[in-house]
Amino acid sequence: LPRLNRTETEEVIQAVTGNRPAAGLASSIYQRSEGNAFFVEELSRALPAERGALPTSVREVLLARLRTPSEEVQRLLRVAAVGGRTIDPEALSEVTAMGHDRLFKLLRVAVADNVLVVGDGGDGFGFRHALLHEVALSEVLPGERERLHLAFAEVLHKRLEGAPDRAQLLGRIAHHLWAARDADKALAFSVQAGNAAFDVGAFDTAFEHFERALSLWTSANVPLAPELDRAALLERTAAAAHFAGDDDRAIAFMTAAIDELDDTDDPVRLGLLYEQLGWYHFMGGPRADAFPA
Repeated sequence: LPRLNRTETEEVIQAVTGNRPAAGLASSIYQRSEGNAFFVEELSRALPAERGALPTSVREVLLARLRTPSEEVQRLLRVAAVGGRTIDPEALSEVTAMGHDRLFKLLRVAVADNVLVVGDGGDGFGFRHALLHEVALSEVLPGERERLHLAFAEVLHKRLEGAPDRAQLLGRIAHHLWAARDADKALAFSVQAGNAAFDVGAFDTAFEHFERALSLWTSANVPLAPELDRAALLERTAAAAHFAGDDDRAIAFMTAAIDELDDTDDPVRLGLLYEQLGWYHFMGGPRADAFPA
């Protein structure tokens, strides 16, 4: 049977819960279930439990699938899960210190057991379902998870020089450093990833990176650069939100940037921030708020 689309997913949630789901909740269940009818129904039945927790029924089904291969394959899958849903064989080989012949033999076993699928191009692997990846990742012990995230970050960092997909690579490194709880490096790479994504027009992605950098700001100990203070980071986050089409958030972040500065610090800089705030009000409305800015 074909998977449910977004509208059909919302209809199932409403049928199970008796209420029309909020947009954010429906989106979360649709993304996690990928339209699989059983997963949609079970995730809906688990409400109003904590959204991040998988229902026992779903977890048991997925764990049974994960435990079908040999223990060696299971260990490899746990490491691969830390790397992401899409598996990078080269990075996985380096992190596990496993030769290509052995690695690909184990990956093919996981494909045969319906845990992994081969990519469209025939040269990549990925977990068959988002929730399957989620459960595999949950099986990794906390201390081991941080160590593996650092290992993946180090492997990916070696590819940065001359990489054609630099923006995407920086984003992956930033994610691994954040997951490894290395606040200083995660902050630096999140800002770099945000700038790189902004430069190629991926404004939604840039906003996510900048927002994560802001969440890390108070945890980090090392300043990034003299010219990049919290106000500057808030200004960049606002710009990313604006170009992503969310002027309400752009206004909120630009207002926060202005609040970071004192009137006597740098009147020219403050004036330029107010000018941008006025523009965001003008574009996002109500336009009457643009005039005082």
